[in-house]
Amino acid sequence: ILKLQARHGVVVRTAPLSSVARHKINRDLPIVIESIGADSDYAEDPLVVGPPRMQFFAGAPLITSSHSVVGNLVIMDVEPRVGFSLSDCSMLISSAKNIMAMYYAVAATTDFWKLPVPSMDCLPSSSPSSAPPRSSIGTVQTLESLPSHVIEQLDNTRAQDIIRGLVDYYDMPVAFVAMESP
Repeated sequence: ILKLQARHGVVVRTAPLSSVARHKINRDLPIVIESIGADSDYAEDPLVVGPPRMQFFAGAPLITSSHSVVGNLVIMDVEPRVGFSLSDCSMLISSAKNIMAMYYAVAATTDFWKLPVPSMDCLPSSSPSSAPPRSSIGTVQTLESLPSHVIEQLDNTRAQDIIRGLVDYYDMPVAFVAMESP
């Protein structure tokens, strides 16, 4: 399931992994679909067939320093749009990088690392002695190694500011950050 965070113009909080909002391409390029309603791949997407009935999609990947995609910055419109320029793409990519920089800045604070780390007890092992002792597991210290439920606890206030700026800049009614959730 995709969690929609820092949302503007959309009331749904989740979308299926089959949604257009999922972007798993490990490259720093956006995906632009000028008329998503005409794309049969997304004929069942709740963002397309249900409110808000989106017809235009542009998404830039949220990429970590280890080049892993952890989510997508999405802007959408209720009307098809032609002519989304290279300058528009550049602005979207820059905004995605700013959101990641903001997440890294929050993750660098000592208060962030006081958040609970998931238990290792649920992991399968071939024998009870093969699991590392709890004291040797250590603390997660990089954003890309964080489980998505911990990333969800990041403060999205600054991401929301970026989202509002995109809505104004592109004059589009919908924008959000989509991140996979277990």
